[in-house]
Amino acid sequence: MNIAIVGTSEWVPPGQPVYDLVMRAIEDAPDTVDFYARKLKKFGVDDLALYYAQKLGYPVYALEPLDKSRPAVFTRDIALVEAADKVYALFKPGFENTGGTQHVVEKALDAKKAVEVYTLDGENRLVLLGSHDGG
Repeated sequence: MNIAIVGTSEWVPPGQPVYDLVMRAIEDAPDTVDFYARKLKKFGVDDLALYYAQKLGYPVYALEPLDKSRPAVFTRDIALVEAADKVYALFKPGFENTGGTQHVVEKALDAKKAVEVYTLDGENRLVLLGSHDGG
């Protein structure tokens, strides 16, 4: 199963919610797992998810845009969704449904992919905002 994990860029949440999200993806997968994420300008949720997945022994793939243009970034996001069977998104509290992470979620829904969207509560625990089972 190919899993994509994306999150609010340039944000590293305190505690271990990204690790918890990676573990949730592994537990939900019916078989072997490969992890995909975006390669961003600054270290953030996507990079941390790949770091944890790799440390746990899973194959990881960081997708980069061909250049820094907005169309290239959008194209990279679409390629990420096409590679994924399921997309997990983590939004910084107060920034839900914004930016490139929201673009990935929208493209995943358009492609009828399974999606789970999270934010954090006041104690930095994952809170499910919504999900779609694909299809």
